Amino acid sequence: MNTTSRAGWLAVAFLCAANMIFAQTSISEDLQRADKQFDLYAYNLALKTYKQVLDKDANNGHALARIADCYFQLNQPEASLDWYRRAVEQREPNSDIQLRYGRALMQRGDYEGARKQFLEYAALNDNANEVGRHFADMCDFAARTAKKTADYVARNEAINTSAADFSPVFFNNRIIYSSARTDIVRKTQSKSSSDWTGSSYNQLFVTQRNPENGALQKPDFLRNDLQNNYNESPVSFSNDGKKVAFCRNNFINGTRQIADKGVNMSLYIADVENGEWVNVKAFPFNGTDFATGFPFLIGNGNSLIFASNNPATTTGGKGWDLYISHFVNGDWSTPRNLGAPVNTPGNEVTPFYDGTDLYFSSDWQNGLGGLDVFRAEVGKESVKNVYHLGPGINSSYDDYGFIYNSQTKLGYLTSNRPGGRGNEDIWQITKTGNGNTNTAANTPANNPSLSDVMAGRSASKPNSDAPAPNTYAFSPQNNAEESAIQSHYLFVTDGFGKPLPGVDVDMFECSGERGQTDMEGKFYFNSPTRPQDCIVGLSKEGYESTNVTVKDFGARNVTVSMGTDKRQEFVGFVFDARSGQPLSNVTVDFQEKGKTIRDVTDPSGRYSLLLSPGAAYTIEYSRFGYTTAKVPVRPTVSPLGNKLPDVTLGAEADNTTPNNNIANSRTTPPVTNPNATPPQQFSNPANTQQPSQFANPANTQQPAQYNTGNNFQTANPSVANPNSTTLLRPNQPQTQPEFNGYSVQVSALPVNVTETNTGKYEPLAKYGNVYTKTEDGKNKVRLGIFPTKDEAQKTLKEVIKNPQFKGAFVVEERGADKNLVLGGQQNNAQTPAQYSTANTRGFTANPPTVSAASNVAYAIQLGALTTDKPFSLNDYSAVSNLGTVYGKTENGLTRMRLGVWSDYDAAEAALTQVTQRGFKDALIVTEKANDESIRNYMIAKQPAQSNMTAPATYSTQPQNNTTALRTSTPPPANDGAKYYVRLCA
Repeated sequence: MNTTSRAGWLAVAFLCAANMIFAQTSISEDLQRADKQFDLYAYNLALKTYKQVLDKDANNGHALARIADCYFQLNQPEASLDWYRRAVEQREPNSDIQLRYGRALMQRGDYEGARKQFLEYAALNDNANEVGRHFADMCDFAARTAKKTADYVARNEAINTSAADFSPVFFNNRIIYSSARTDIVRKTQSKSSSDWTGSSYNQLFVTQRNPENGALQKPDFLRNDLQNNYNESPVSFSNDGKKVAFCRNNFINGTRQIADKGVNMSLYIADVENGEWVNVKAFPFNGTDFATGFPFLIGNGNSLIFASNNPATTTGGKGWDLYISHFVNGDWSTPRNLGAPVNTPGNEVTPFYDGTDLYFSSDWQNGLGGLDVFRAEVGKESVKNVYHLGPGINSSYDDYGFIYNSQTKLGYLTSNRPGGRGNEDIWQITKTGNGNTNTAANTPANNPSLSDVMAGRSASKPNSDAPAPNTYAFSPQNNAEESAIQSHYLFVTDGFGKPLPGVDVDMFECSGERGQTDMEGKFYFNSPTRPQDCIVGLSKEGYESTNVTVKDFGARNVTVSMGTDKRQEFVGFVFDARSGQPLSNVTVDFQEKGKTIRDVTDPSGRYSLLLSPGAAYTIEYSRFGYTTAKVPVRPTVSPLGNKLPDVTLGAEADNTTPNNNIANSRTTPPVTNPNATPPQQFSNPANTQQPSQFANPANTQQPAQYNTGNNFQTANPSVANPNSTTLLRPNQPQTQPEFNGYSVQVSALPVNVTETNTGKYEPLAKYGNVYTKTEDGKNKVRLGIFPTKDEAQKTLKEVIKNPQFKGAFVVEERGADKNLVLGGQQNNAQTPAQYSTANTRGFTANPPTVSAASNVAYAIQLGALTTDKPFSLNDYSAVSNLGTVYGKTENGLTRMRLGVWSDYDAAEAALTQVTQRGFKDALIVTEKANDESIRNYMIAKQPAQSNMTAPATYSTQPQNNTTALRTSTPPPANDGAKYYVRLCA
């Protein structure tokens, strides 16, 4: 009996377990099927399948969240809220369900509730913090903006239906749009008018405004039955109507057209002949794993703006961004991402360009919820200054596909806001109190192309009739700030509107910041709490340095154009009128643009000034005990050298100078002591390119002759005179720093050099020495030093292939460490040294010998540790047979290195093995070959290797801040013990 009873209970237990396993398997299969439907944009089908999951597991958090997502994507945000609330209660750690819940609450207009969800999401982790706080701030913006009086009013068009009606475009005096309506039927159908979900396909319709009431009239099909294809929208026509760009889409009636997944769109371009689309060609940059759509043809169709969610080029790797491509020589150019401040980590779609401004929709820029319409000012080379168009045009729901005619002050957009007829509707936009205009809608004629505007070939006037931004308050204390997106930067261009990278920017007076413009010519800055008037200084070699007075700094982006510096160096000499000898310590100055530019003659009487050829100047010469003289000059460029007339000064009591005010200017040098060495203006006995004596890296309003950081001091430094640049030679004559050669300047850092901000330059070590030099208050990162300018220029071409270093340029180097000079002897510099050794591994009994070839050696950096952190010798045993492992203490860090090789190729070969042995972040760095601390670690080029097995030994040389682990063979297997050594800085 007991045996039978136990068997029965076991059978019941087995059946229960089997049912539980079956149930779990069934739930898992349902979830997989539902997720697949969700990813395929079939939200209506996925909704049913997720609900089947809840029938089996009522608290399944994933299914609850996805049901909410389905309702949201099906244009039913109100229905999604309760499901989101339940999902939040069941949420998994680090889930973004609260982010989605908050966005749904924003669409309902519950900004306070949404803000709470965003802040709770922001507290999850560091990655969520930035996004959560961004949308929390957006809630504050939306709450204030929604209360403002609207400048524009939106009216639902009578042609809308319960189906999706969307994407209006201007076409002459008509409007073309798309609709999934089924009440207008074709005489012949090439296929079913509904898709696999049962939803109707969308088709293109054409309509026009009723002149009596301003409403759009009953539409008709745009294309005849033979030409018609379903799901070909949105469209865009060129101004002359001869070209059309259109999308083939998989839009489903009742589903949001901007979805996270499943949207399939491809661009096509065709010619229009007698109303028919011919020569249809696919846009060459369509993709199979991403969507390309929402086209806008500019001008006569040779430029195209469109949107794409290509993860390889989109901001942040997801979402939709706006791009531009040009039709050149029969091909479309590689699309260019419009970049910030237009594109964001969110979605930017439906571009419309009216010849002056670019309109688009975004769900990331500060708005009212969902997609909002924004206006961006178009500059010569970029898009800038993004504005929110305010309530009326925008709602808390999705608002996109905006078009506007500034002549008729009439526009249209697509929106799923309440008050419509169902799904997406077309809404007419008019200015407040001007909604009954009787003028027919016309597309603006002969709009200049965006490519022309960006290239500076168009001088479009500001569109005063375009929808302007409302004055929205960003804080309770200030209700008058404009609604520009707070992405402030300084944009520097040349005279043709081309961005200028590598411009030295001095905003110390404005925000306390200094730095350089990036590859796009932009320098982003922190806006002050309150806008203020201040001066921004700009300088770049080859361009005129300028100080710009910025009004209301911090209220908006700043654009500055720098003119090319057309000045040239002119050299002159000053002599004593009585003796004819060169006269030193003569102050030479002149006025230019309200500033006093000054130089002082050297012992040879020589001075130099940067002057514009052909311009008229009055140069003043003065020295204590001599009569001050003023000389009018008009400098002229000469193939024999840019020379100013020689000047003689007479003593104050001397009458040798004919005029007390005008100096004796002469064209031939005075008679001097025949045994004395005459001043040589241009001397190049080696017949090589002679380096200029003048170093002025900052390109300030100073004579280029002198490096102000080394040779000169400012007169009366306690009194700052903004209108004068004064250089005084020290009392004791000093010679210029010795010329070393040429270097490639890669960057200028306004901050102290650290591991974090110089690490990116270490890959340049294969070209030469990477070093920093402090000049003009900046730490300048340079590569060199090359004996000739040709070598530097050749290296520059290699360096700028890396986009990080596009702004690099060649400079002259003076007064630098002679050990940095590459190659042979240069200006009597110390002969570079190369080390060689007979033994390639292990401890070297005899120091290596020195040969005059190269002063650069190479090591492999394995890692960097703080000096107070102990390390295990066993951590580096895997590579110890490749060379010497040693530690080098620099800037508070112990850099663990392997080496040392005299040529780069050998180091590169070793690096391959090092990375294969687990040191994935290892990189090649340079060492000075004559550094005594690494002298015994040099590895010769010979491949010989000793077979002797030696125990690992550890030695320290604290006087050189270098610690080495020397071993000739791999160490024996670790016995389990770990050994630690603490290095002291």
